[in-house]
Amino acid sequence: MLYSCKPNDEQKQKDKILNRESDLAVESVSSEDLYFKSDSLTEFLSSQLDKIATDSKFKIEKTLTENRHVDNLKDTLIERAFKNTKLTSYKGVGYEAVIEASIENSDFKLNNYIQVGTSKKVVEKSLGIVIPDEILKIVKFEQTTQFSLKFENGYLKKIEFEGYLD
Repeated sequence: MLYSCKPNDEQKQKDKILNRESDLAVESVSSEDLYFKSDSLTEFLSSQLDKIATDSKFKIEKTLTENRHVDNLKDTLIERAFKNTKLTSYKGVGYEAVIEASIENSDFKLNNYIQVGTSKKVVEKSLGIVIPDEILKIVKFEQTTQFSLKFENGYLKKIEFEGYLD
């Protein structure tokens, strides 16, 4: 009996969709939505957003809010704005994270390839995929955190972020 290590056509197709890394997948849910699932990339981009939030360019507004888990404890919502960029952070005791963002200018980049004004081809090459439509969603596998990259005329026009808050 002979066994072949050569992948069949079905396996080749799976390899195009699922990277050998356990935290990476590309999934098209409909003709309009393309999801690039990667926990590690999403975590990295989220950490970059937290660094961007410390930039002194932002105008800051703070609002107190009730803590969802502890009575009589106040947390803070922090709104940051600069030009066409808005970030919203949630700050609790010993914890602060961006929970929502909209970036429409090139002052802030999430990595060397994801920055407003970058060509779609550069983003495609960096991720190793083809983006057939004007929106790419980068998500965690459980889809609790999402980056939406919106392209216009072949260039990244807007980056939106929706984070998870327990």
